Amino acid sequence: MKNRIVEDEFENKDDLKKKVRKTKKPRKKKKRKKKNYLLRLFVIIVVSVGLYYFASSEMFDIDKVQIENNQHYTIEQIKDKIMRG
Repeated sequence: MKNRIVEDEFENKDDLKKKVRKTKKPRKKKKRKKKNYLLRLFVIIVVSVGLYYFASSEMFDIDKVQIENNQHYTIEQIKDKIMRG
């Protein structure tokens, strides 16, 4: 029924089509996202290498071990086990 009333308001269908075209917003084209798989892989590799070098830096090296109140092992045995690695 609504279509019939709208059609009656205009003299012919061409006027109706023009009116509909004016009220519709033009569609925007979707922008395609570029998928840079190689760039992502490169970034992951660089971050992994950076984390490896950070974890193996001197900041995490053991310089001094202090042992107190041990009854099962001697101090030399503990130092050998800890400092060997």
